[in-house]
Formats: sequence, C-alpha cells, structure tokens
Amino acid sequence: MFGRLKKGVRYNGKKMGFQVSVHDLRLAASMPWHSTKTWYHSKARECSEMPEECTKLAVVVKRGPKEVTTTWKPVYDQAGERYELIKWDEDLSLLFTMYPKHPSNKSFVDKNCTVFILGMMTEYKKQIREQKAKKLASVKFNLAEIAGDEDHCKTLQLEMEVDGKPLGHLKITVSCKDDEASPEKGILSNPTVKDDSEVLGLQKIQKPVRTFSWSPSRSEGMQQAA
Repeated sequence: MFGRLKKGVRYNGKKMGFQVSVHDLRLAASMPWHSTKTWYHSKARECSEMPEECTKLAVVVKRGPKEVTTTWKPVYDQAGERYELIKWDEDLSLLFTMYPKHPSNKSFVDKNCTVFILGMMTEYKKQIREQKAKKLASVKFNLAEIAGDEDHCKTLQLEMEVDGKPLGHLKITVSCKDDEASPEKGILSNPTVKDDSEVLGLQKIQKPVRTFSWSPSRSEGMQQAA
C-alpha cells in the first residue's frame, strides 16, 4: 500500500464487516522417537507442551487498536486431565476499510490480521493465588484473500506455534460483507476539481437578494408641505 501512496495513487476505500467464527483448538501431540534410535517415524516431531500453570485459554483477533476476544475455556477437566479439543463456537465481529488494487477488478490491497492464543497463568506466591494472562502463540492471515474471494467466506486451519514448535491447530471461519451504511472515501489519483463546491459534493445555492422599499412618514410629509 505504501508503494502506491508514494506514486500518489489510492482508490476509494470500502468499509467491510468481517466475522470471525472461532470453532475449536486441537492441541498437538508429540510422536515419540523409536526406542532403538536406528530409525524414526516419518511424522515424528516435538510439539510445544501446554504450561502446567495455564488453566484457561482464550482466542484474540487483533489488528492495530482493534481487538476482540472470546470467552475463557478451561484446559483441564474436573479429573485433572487435559482436553485434546477445546471448543468455543463463538462469533467475533470487526470493521475494516479495504482498498482495491484497481477499480476494474475485485482484488484488494493486503491487510494482515493477527490471531493469538491467550493463556491464563495461575501461580501461588506466599499462599496467595495470582492470575495473569500471557500470549502463548500467534499467527497471521490476510483479510484481502477473504474480501476478494467469490464467496467472501473461508475456513482456515491455523497452526499455532510456540518457538517453532506446534501447539495445536485453530479452526476458524472468516466471512465478510459490504458495510454500505458507513462508507469511507479514499483519495482519488490525480483528481480534477473545478471549485470548492465539487470537493464537498454540494450544489451551488444562489442566495436570494433582499429588496427594501421606503416611503416618507407622515411627519416628514408635513415638513415638506410647510
């Protein structure tokens, strides 16, 4: 986008409402190496383990100052066993202005959005329970791919990683639609403007000319007669 701004070209932006449906997070499981160490499984890998002090998880969708968060979901069941699949089934809504690459096509300028997993850490210090939110993993997806799609809807399987190790796969569905109620105008390239009225999109209004009529009063008429 900045490359186009340097050239003085920017087409009218269009506000679009995006809905992010957060389905579930399937935690990854490490596949052990063979005990003899002479060979290993083709899918063997080391995954990131969930911190023991993490008791709840939430999903956050963020771009710049705009941020929406799901509710918190427990990581362990009542028996203390960790869930393999954590479900949300919640919808998050955001509003962004998308700028087309060219008016003749439906492709938009790239606009990345960040999704990250937030963990609630529970610690005990001097027999006092303390809870603190911590970002565990994050990944980005491009809003322009959803806005330029014919169906304006895509289901994504996002692999969440911690220090290069997979934590799990987050399943979300992103859809969008035009928000015609509050359009946002961009800057046209090389506009030709005749006067200020065209800039404001207003029509010239001719102000009516006021006329005043004067007639001599009775006292002034008597003075003239004398």
